[in-house]
Amino acid sequence: MGVHVPAQCAPCDATAPETSRYHARPGVQISGASVKYHHWGGLSLERIAKLTPKPKGNERFSSIEVVHAGGPVAERLLAAPRIDASCPVRVYELPETRCEPAAEFKAIFELEEAMMLQRASRQSLIVWVGRPDRPELDGFAGFLGMLPFRGVHVALVSPSAEAHPDPFRYSTPSGVIEHDATDPARMGKCAIAALFGPLPSRTFTSKLGRWNPICIQPAAGEPMTRLPFKIAGLPLPLITYTGDYDSGVEELAARVAGAYPAGRLLPIVSCGETVDRLGYAFDVLQALARRGHRGYYFTHRSGETHKHWAEYCRPELLGVVARAKAAGRTVLFLAVGGGCNGNATGMVAAMTNSHFIEVRASHVAPRPGLHMAGTTSLFVEPREPHTAPDVAAGVASGARAGWASTWLFSLVLLPPRSLSFVRALSHLHHFFSIPAFPSHLPLL
Repeated sequence: MGVHVPAQCAPCDATAPETSRYHARPGVQISGASVKYHHWGGLSLERIAKLTPKPKGNERFSSIEVVHAGGPVAERLLAAPRIDASCPVRVYELPETRCEPAAEFKAIFELEEAMMLQRASRQSLIVWVGRPDRPELDGFAGFLGMLPFRGVHVALVSPSAEAHPDPFRYSTPSGVIEHDATDPARMGKCAIAALFGPLPSRTFTSKLGRWNPICIQPAAGEPMTRLPFKIAGLPLPLITYTGDYDSGVEELAARVAGAYPAGRLLPIVSCGETVDRLGYAFDVLQALARRGHRGYYFTHRSGETHKHWAEYCRPELLGVVARAKAAGRTVLFLAVGGGCNGNATGMVAAMTNSHFIEVRASHVAPRPGLHMAGTTSLFVEPREPHTAPDVAAGVASGARAGWASTWLFSLVLLPPRSLSFVRALSHLHHFFSIPAFPSHLPLL
């Protein structure tokens, strides 16, 4: 298969001067991945390590981390004598997950935690050993290479004699946790570096899909300004909204509603307890509901202390995702508040192959070009501090002198790019900045 990545995304660049240096350089910087399937004759850990591509800048792996779910292949592979004893080998067993999304989510992170405690690194090789009677478990392999190392190589040993495994599209047995490396948002990255099995050897090459962001071209007179921005040569509309807060939330909801067919979207609005008390996330949820997209409201504890996978491994949350997927609806996570919430919610969105929008807020002096959690944020000049009546639950009326909020809506349509521990493949489509404070809430 060939590689096809459209250099432009219509209509994002429809009005752009193609002769400018900005649109001519550097060009698209991503391409499809290539993965080789090896017939497993004489299978051993040494042969797997020899045929699997090495980490960049290294000639050998620092360790081999073997993950399996039992079965004859794992038993035979682990019982085989080792020739090279200089590379440590550690073994982990996947627990039974019973096709439950929360159990699958938990199993992935607990395995990763165990590897980290054993000092596995990006120079390690993760070997997933499948079993012939349960080929659906092979979908776990790719996720083990995405979290949390972001770049560690995975060798997938699949005993299936019916068909070659797909190194680019896979999911866990529940179908809730899934990945598609052919989406340009994944930046052409593929965690699975090599395949082994009983079928004839062959090479797989991914064909990347079309880059298709939510594009906004502000018309004359609209309170929005578009700034030039690209990621890996792909255009990313950057929009600064200059109107008031209420209008900005409505504008965001209108843009989102216009990007999805009626009745086909399930928005999940996620926020920490602080933003929940302030009411910002609920404003977004209600604005979307008024446009026919009723959603699910998810809250969690705030702060770095609670930026842990267990905080988001909620059966009710993943159950909502499962039911939406079963009904053929697009799941859209909206992380209101940025920071830890944006990091972790973006990770959940990426792991579930969902779409993602981040809504950022800042109560501090603006710092243009600030780099936060892997994305670029544009801060506009703050307005004068003010007071407002208290209508938010638990929030005292009045306001202290300080900076008014600057809201940044990062419209990110996942399936995201390469998965990392704090942010799974964020598919940035545009920034939407609103420099006004909500009229019905006090400034803290």
